[in-house]
Amino acid sequence: MTASTNLNSADIDRMVRDAEQYAQQDAEARQAAEERNHADMLAYSTEKTLKESGDRISETDRQSVDTALGGLREALKGNDGGQIRTARENLEQVWAPIASSLYSQATATAGAASGGEGGQQAGPDDVVDAEFRASDEG
Repeated sequence: MTASTNLNSADIDRMVRDAEQYAQQDAEARQAAEERNHADMLAYSTEKTLKESGDRISETDRQSVDTALGGLREALKGNDGGQIRTARENLEQVWAPIASSLYSQATATAGAASGGEGGQQAGPDDVVDAEFRASDEG
């Protein structure tokens, strides 16, 4: 079964050739858009974390991140995918150890707040995993 159409085979062949011709351009445009979105999300999340945790970051680290972040923001103003990728990778390289340190500080603080390492102390609110069986008695 084939669908009926008002197009002749020459039109269909031309459309297929056009689609094949522009497939590479479409893939490049999609990749560039994804790179831009990824870079923009990284910049946003980095700025947000800097605002929320700025007091736990050394001035030297903050300056390094601000410089890399400024470079990424500047690259995002243009349309050069390679420049955006390079600036994003630079920010990732600068930000990764700082973010890791912040995460370690947060988990250590959470562990101390929950009563020690790993929160293994038992308390009245602890949940006990149990199996429930219905009884036919009664």
